[in-house]
Amino acid sequence: MFNIIAKRNIFFIIPAVIIIAGIVGLIIHGGFNMGIDFKGGTQFEFALEEYNENAIRDAIKVEGVTVESVVKADAGGDKAAGAIVTTNALSQESCS
Repeated sequence: MFNIIAKRNIFFIIPAVIIIAGIVGLIIHGGFNMGIDFKGGTQFEFALEEYNENAIRDAIKVEGVTVESVVKADAGGDKAAGAIVTTNALSQESCS
C-alpha cells in the first residue's frame, strides 16, 4: 500500500512548483492580455471586399478618436474579409 502521509512533502512541493512557474510566466509576459471588456473603448466590425489597414485607419480618423487596433477578420472560403477596429471610448457626441 502507498503511504501518502509519509510522502506529503512531495505532494506539497509539486503543485507549489507548478504554481510558481505559472506566476513567473505571467510576470515575464507582462500580465494578462486585457480585452475590450476591461480596457474600455469601442469596437466596430466591418465587412470588406479587400483588407487594407491604412485605408481603414484613414477612414476612421476623426477628431478625438484614436484607433487602438485594426485586426483582420477573415470569414474563410469565398466570403468577404472583414476588420475589427478598436478605438478609445467614444461618447454620444462623437458618434453623431
